[in-house]
Amino acid sequence: MLFPREVVDRVSPAFRVQDSLSPKESIWALYCRSMLLWNFCHRYQTIDQQADTNEHAHEAIVETQAIENALDAHTCNIDIELMHYCKEYIHRCCSSR
Repeated sequence: MLFPREVVDRVSPAFRVQDSLSPKESIWALYCRSMLLWNFCHRYQTIDQQADTNEHAHEAIVETQAIENALDAHTCNIDIELMHYCKEYIHRCCSSR
């Protein structure tokens, strides 16, 4: 699955130099991942499935930690608003559990 700007980031010279960050860890991709995580948490909050609840909660916690770690790895202040939106979605996921 390609996230917004992932193709642009792959061909940019900065991406070729910086091998440590995956295209899925760009700020735009993290924003989409945080929205998907919120949607995932919200959906399973409304569905009553006791058998899968622990597994889904564990998946949500792992993804939340991965997104937070990737956000902490960003040191530039170019898209600071998107970083705040990502953190807001993550906060809403954590507070809905």
